[in-house]
Amino acid sequence: MKNKLKPCPFCGGAATLLIVHKTSVLPFMARAECGRCNIEQSYSFATRNEAIAAWNRRAEDEKQIRA
Repeated sequence: MKNKLKPCPFCGGAATLLIVHKTSVLPFMARAECGRCNIEQSYSFATRNEAIAAWNRRAEDEKQIRA
């Protein structure tokens, strides 16, 4: 499912999407974090879908694209 967060790539824990209301230019910023190990995205994104797509991207996916 495109809008669903994959488990944490480090510990396998459930991820959640955080909505950060700290920008004057955009209504919100979104980023994902793991509820188990607390790893989080280092960047916030302008849309939920961008944050989800970035979290769900895996190194294995990149290797398949380049092959």
